[in-house]
Amino acid sequence: MELIYDGSAMACGWVNCSTLWDDIDLYCNHVDDHIDSLGVMDRDQRCQLNCNWQGCKMHFKNKANLRVHCRHHSGDKTAACPYCGVFFANNSKLIDHMLRKNQIGPEMLENGELRTIYSCHLCQKQFGTQRLLREHCRRHVMNHKCKYCTVTVDSPSALKRHVAAVHAKCRLYTCCYCGHSFSQKADVDRHMVVHSNELTHKCGHCGEQFRWKKQLTAHIRKHDKVYIPYTHLCHLCDAKYANGFGLSRHLMRKHKCSIPRGFTRFQYKKCKDGYARLQTKRCLSRSLAIDLGCCVNATKEKA
Repeated sequence: MELIYDGSAMACGWVNCSTLWDDIDLYCNHVDDHIDSLGVMDRDQRCQLNCNWQGCKMHFKNKANLRVHCRHHSGDKTAACPYCGVFFANNSKLIDHMLRKNQIGPEMLENGELRTIYSCHLCQKQFGTQRLLREHCRRHVMNHKCKYCTVTVDSPSALKRHVAAVHAKCRLYTCCYCGHSFSQKADVDRHMVVHSNELTHKCGHCGEQFRWKKQLTAHIRKHDKVYIPYTHLCHLCDAKYANGFGLSRHLMRKHKCSIPRGFTRFQYKKCKDGYARLQTKRCLSRSLAIDLGCCVNATKEKA
């Protein structure tokens, strides 16, 4: 079973455990705690460790094998294919998959073995270490809500920027060429590129140059072994677009869609199949969900 996290609480299926979790990392650590609580085994003992997941009758000789097995229950996938985004419970299955698809390249090997890839379950981004993955995942969790509207953000600084730009209409930074004003210096810096002919972003594969980094990022995808020209799919019809701008315009004009509640703009989530679709749900921290009166059934682990 693969865990496709949609923001709802995740239930532990261990026998006599009824805890619910809204944090993927804590949920997977909780399942590991159940395995650790089985006690220390003597090497000379000929006993077996039973998987206590509801409905499972599997048993193993050691905790290491039991831990790998339980990932199939919890959905804890620690490795993913960098080309198609498919998740795997361990590196051996990932290597088998990449060998079948002829996708293993020298950049994926380290000392003759495939290096571990840590993937975000929410957006499919991949990282070289668990620490980087944890830091990234914090950006998905909304901890603060605007008191003037329904928008939720991940940090106090993001909330401050939102209030200044949307509600206070505070635009202190002005373009010296056209007079257009912005609420953030970073915004006016990006805008200044419009008035310049300088191409500062260069493709390392073919040497083609671009004004904006996002243009370079879109171009680099064309050099991938598995290139998908239209990455954004409409969830209401069969329309496909090369970027979020085109899909946003389609949703507003064709389907008369409005920005989902809690968002500042149309945002798209990359799914397991490699395509991006409209995101309509946000991950709220437990404290914010309670403050907003959301239905959160997450409970503390029983002693």
